[in-house]
Amino acid sequence: MSEITVRKVVFNTQPVIFSWSNDSLATSYCPKPEIEKLFKVLTANDRGDPSRELNAALSPELRAKKVSYQGMGVCEEINTPIAPPVNYPPFLRNPVNHINATVGELLIFRVPKDTFYDPEDLDTFSLNLTLLTADRQEIPSYNWLQFDSKNREFFGIPKKTSRSEYQLVCVDSGGLLVIDSLEVVVYPAPRLPYNVEFSMTIETLYDKFINSASLQKKFVEKLVEIFGDKNASHIHFLPFKQKQHSTVATWYNKSLSVDKCDHERIDRLEAVMKNEELGISNRVHAIMEPDFQVSTIKMLLTSNCKVPKPKYHVPKVEEKLPVDESAQTTSSSDDYLLTFIIPVIVIAIMTFFALLAACILYRRRRTGKMNVLEEGRQSYGNKGIPVIFQEELDEKPEAGTKAPAILKDEKPPLAPPEYSKSGSLKFRDDSEPYHPPPPFARGPDNSKQSRPKPAPTYRKPPPYVPP
Repeated sequence: MSEITVRKVVFNTQPVIFSWSNDSLATSYCPKPEIEKLFKVLTANDRGDPSRELNAALSPELRAKKVSYQGMGVCEEINTPIAPPVNYPPFLRNPVNHINATVGELLIFRVPKDTFYDPEDLDTFSLNLTLLTADRQEIPSYNWLQFDSKNREFFGIPKKTSRSEYQLVCVDSGGLLVIDSLEVVVYPAPRLPYNVEFSMTIETLYDKFINSASLQKKFVEKLVEIFGDKNASHIHFLPFKQKQHSTVATWYNKSLSVDKCDHERIDRLEAVMKNEELGISNRVHAIMEPDFQVSTIKMLLTSNCKVPKPKYHVPKVEEKLPVDESAQTTSSSDDYLLTFIIPVIVIAIMTFFALLAACILYRRRRTGKMNVLEEGRQSYGNKGIPVIFQEELDEKPEAGTKAPAILKDEKPPLAPPEYSKSGSLKFRDDSEPYHPPPPFARGPDNSKQSRPKPAPTYRKPPPYVPP
């Protein structure tokens, strides 16, 4: 007991504080291991709760509630002021800047790990990322583009072409932030002649489905799981439609060929969604439920697949029954009769009728030629219209006087001689005046056989001019 020295007893507090020191410990240096060993004997844990041995030694008069110790002398701890930690804001290392999307196709863009960097928060996942509009407002819940802060990804299915600006805000553990301004551009989908159109009706309210980007994303992920694809890059959606209290989702599969109708692959896709009775398959129900209740599934063939497709039948294996040899002999003789004898008879009959028709046509042709010859002989002796050659026709007199041809060196005609008026003799001719004969009249037949008149080789005298 001489090694225990009571330092202080405080009675005015509840509980009473009793302080002592152990003089058996060294004072020239700090015996840290011995102090901790004694502390473990008095306590049951690191929180300072009294041990069973201590409670047993003090009971029943006293009951300890807490045990602690404080170093003195060489073991006294000097509390140096701790400088407050210095926090630096994160900085933008590789900005996103631009994101492209396509109408009717699910956009999933994950923010790269090296986009932001913070000296204190070395783990980039400890940084808090949020997406705001260009004017630093929260994105509406009905907007087609949303941001998942946990997975650090943009997602959504755009309905129309657009160009929008957003701000990606990064906040570190100390509350400092940095902003990356980016642009999201939605382009129209290429127009391709798809050959098959798939549609699914789900029992989800149209307004709820069309205004929830997360619900649309979940629907697409379940479709990808149904078909066993790696991602949703092969699915192109048409605008969602409302059908009473349901929603109709229609899409194309871009992995199918557009140049030809791939019936085999289309049948495989149909077999995934439908069972043998053309109802909804169990696989679809198991994956879609309970989030989506599927009521109908349809498949419409378009473009190159509009023509009836060939049906692929799996040959059934039939059990072979024992064959009677006599029946087999009879069937073989019947097969020989049907294969060889009957075709030969049919061909012979057809050949006979063909030869008969050829003979009849030949005789008719010969009879027609003889009739033509007889008619020619009978008409040979008949009197017809005589033939008159051009040389046998007389020349047609000229209808009137033509203008004389004036030669190059021609001189005017000489004047007629002058006679005296008194001495002129007048001859009285009581005969009738001269009338030229009428022109030669030709018949209608001769007029048709007229020949051209040759030009005269002589020069006609000039016309008479009275004095």
